[in-house]
Amino acid sequence: MREHGYAEDEFPDIYGSLVEPADILMLAGPIWLGDQSSQTRTIIERLYAYSSEINDRGQWAYYGKVGGMLTAGNEDGGTHVSAQVLYALQHIGLTSGHRPTATGSGKPARARPTSTRKAADSTRPGPPATRH
Repeated sequence: MREHGYAEDEFPDIYGSLVEPADILMLAGPIWLGDQSSQTRTIIERLYAYSSEINDRGQWAYYGKVGGMLTAGNEDGGTHVSAQVLYALQHIGLTSGHRPTATGSGKPARARPTSTRKAADSTRPGPPATRH
């Protein structure tokens, strides 16, 4: 954006030093009112601006790169946000692997109650035999 009159824009340097040489690009962000945050959207839009660039091998900028999303949240829209961001990353040319997203609330998982039943109690009969 420097060419459009902004006094400073750090993204071209970030793109050149971190995004361009990377093989994997992971975005991470929170959920804001059930949707992606404005910061997450901004980085996607900034990445999109470079999607028409050609690399030194004559390929599109994101050719062969893998993308994914880490979302801070869960029931409040984590899957929705991850799906939106993943779609955007694929749209600009990144590939996604198997299970390219992760969500979580940042809280430890609730402990599940343990069973008080004894396993393999020898005094109890097993299930009835099935005959064919």
